Amino acid sequence: RYCPVCKEHQLATKKFDLWSLPEVLIIHLKRFSYTRLWKEKLDTLVEFPLRDLDLSEFLINPKARNSKYDLIAVSNHYGSLRDGHYTTIARNKDDGHWYYFDDSKVTFASAEHIVVSEGGLTPGLIPTSSPLHPLPISVTSSGPLHP
Repeated sequence: RYCPVCKEHQLATKKFDLWSLPEVLIIHLKRFSYTRLWKEKLDTLVEFPLRDLDLSEFLINPKARNSKYDLIAVSNHYGSLRDGHYTTIARNKDDGHWYYFDDSKVTFASAEHIVVSEGGLTPGLIPTSSPLHPLPISVTSSGPLHP
């Protein structure tokens, strides 16, 4: 990053703390990298838990509650910088089942079908203790979300 004080580029990391968390959390991960000479789609593997993503380490409010979230949806991008296609896998709040959405086509899916491919991922999360939470997740493994 460019430092306005020393007027040079410096290695830097970004960090932010949270006071409280929303009832529904959507995380949009950076999918593209831009430099002066090159633009490319990132294909970094993203591991993501289906249950109990704990964000308590980012909360600075000692009285904050509901720091654990369960995954309820993932939006994936397939394609390149110039064009592509989006699909979604989401849990139905009434029956707790996973569904795959691809344009006008909706089919059943399972937790094992939730993959992050080609670097495109936008997960939707809901607190584990939320009254909006779908029925219990039926998963054969509680491992991370990855291709």
